[in-house]
Amino acid sequence: MGRMGHIGMTGQPGEKDYELVEQALEDIGIRHLADEQYTGISGGERQLLMIARALVQQSQILIMDEPFGALDALTRVNMQSEVMKIWTQERTTIILITHDIDEAIFLSDRILIMGKDPGEVKKEIRVEEARPRGRNSPEFIRIRKEIYKEFFKDSELEVDYYI
Repeated sequence: MGRMGHIGMTGQPGEKDYELVEQALEDIGIRHLADEQYTGISGGERQLLMIARALVQQSQILIMDEPFGALDALTRVNMQSEVMKIWTQERTTIILITHDIDEAIFLSDRILIMGKDPGEVKKEIRVEEARPRGRNSPEFIRIRKEIYKEFFKDSELEVDYYI
């Protein structure tokens, strides 16, 4: 199993642990990483491994805090699609914390725009568009504009210029 083995309650990996790890890596499409050193894999692959870890631990909620922030634009879009595929299979609740508006719209059913005060929710936006979502669909663009308007509502800047 290599370095990705899951350690059970006894401190030793059991057969079921290996099976769970194998299945998670297979489901996510990264089985080839099972014997790789963590330092030898890409940032996108590291993110997928973190998701696999949560699946193995059978987490009911997966919290992703700026998970793709350090990735280049193309890898970021690919990773968003991978997360969507995993969510479609597993239906695990994912709480995504991001500053990327398109990422939030693409991945979320519900977007909370946070205020400056800790825990302050300025606005809630429901994303009801069916998946897969096109980033240039009228509904996607409408939601993007709504979010930008919320950000710029106290500004003198012209919102339509920025979107």
